[in-house]
Amino acid sequence: MIEIEGRRRSFCNNCDLVLYENPIPSVAILSMNDKKEILLVRRSVEPGKGKWSLPGGFIEMGETPIEAVVRELYEETGLQCKNPELVNVDTHLNGFYGDVLLIAYSVELEKYNVTSGDDVSEVRFFNLSKRPELVFQIHEDFLLYWVKEKSLN
Repeated sequence: MIEIEGRRRSFCNNCDLVLYENPIPSVAILSMNDKKEILLVRRSVEPGKGKWSLPGGFIEMGETPIEAVVRELYEETGLQCKNPELVNVDTHLNGFYGDVLLIAYSVELEKYNVTSGDDVSEVRFFNLSKRPELVFQIHEDFLLYWVKEKSLN
């Protein structure tokens, strides 16, 4: 470890290579059914096992954020979507996996028949005023921002 650009960084003296550690990119998905109910998933893995969150997950190598939205939504809920729209971007610092860069998208759902899939034990639509608290504050922030921006409440 040496100081480079004002930060302590890992450095290889043999090859003069700096190891820049960056946040892990991921997506969070905001969607509603035709009754204006929000889609949430109950997590079956840590962090937050047993608690509710927005669908989403990590962007994989060779994948765009929008491709990750489509894949993660299908893997977790069995749902297909269209018209992904960027909602917000923020960072969750020092989380379970380290720092995570979250990119929130809203999508239109093609159908509303959900099935629990990868990393989730339950999938449900909730009335905005009667929904459970989300396990991650950043998901709460994304949801509240989206509701305000779209005047959904």
